[in-house]
Amino acid sequence: MEIFQTIIKSISSNLCANILKVVSWLDSLGGIFLPSLLILL
Repeated sequence: MEIFQTIIKSISSNLCANILKVVSWLDSLGGIFLPSLLILL
């Protein structure tokens, strides 16, 4: 069970890191896509 929890933790941390990368990438574009994403949501 500990191995399973470690795998889940690593996957979740990788997801968080990828989300942060996408957010910073969108910010570097000048926030062009952020308003459109908010409209789509």
